[in-house]
Amino acid sequence: MVAKVLLHLLLVFPSAAAAGTRLLLGKPSVSQMERYLATLDGAPYNHDFAEATLSDAGRQHARLRTIEYRCTLGSGAVCYRSARAALLGWRMHIGSSWCGVQTRGDAGAALCTFAAMAGPLWVLNPCRVVYAQSGPRRSAVAYATLQGHLIAGTERMAVEWHADGSVEFAVVSLSRGAGPLGRLLFVGLARTQQRFFRDQLVCMKRAIG
Repeated sequence: MVAKVLLHLLLVFPSAAAAGTRLLLGKPSVSQMERYLATLDGAPYNHDFAEATLSDAGRQHARLRTIEYRCTLGSGAVCYRSARAALLGWRMHIGSSWCGVQTRGDAGAALCTFAAMAGPLWVLNPCRVVYAQSGPRRSAVAYATLQGHLIAGTERMAVEWHADGSVEFAVVSLSRGAGPLGRLLFVGLARTQQRFFRDQLVCMKRAIG
């Protein structure tokens, strides 16, 4: 239902799609996404909390929807190194049949999220990598939305090798609707957001396991 409403509104207000979010017939190819990423160079964030996930205190930001998921991927050094490589390679959606991310590189690089919508329609959304941190026990990456996205938000994904040997993958998302159209749709997008983030856990567990 949300996908159909989104499609209708984007057709009624095509300027919203032209500014950033784009609809495609069929799953976008790598070349299509690379061309799209090239259009995002220099685009500003559409909010002022891109770095909010740098610390746990950032999650206290007012008026934001907070979504947090975590799971255990396994244990030991080999598991952590595999999880870190997948994370820093932005492969947390690998194997997903309906969504993913595509980016050119590290902090400051353009990034897009893509997902299946209604019928043959897929959506591309503009984002940018905020930071990428690699460490011997903990590594994390984060991205935030750019101008033209219908959601204003930031997401952090991290893998951590705990003292008990377990390796954990955690996702934290902070978001709100962006602009009149985004605010109108935001309440109905909660389940889609949750599914998108849960997909990361499923894919990472499958890849590392």
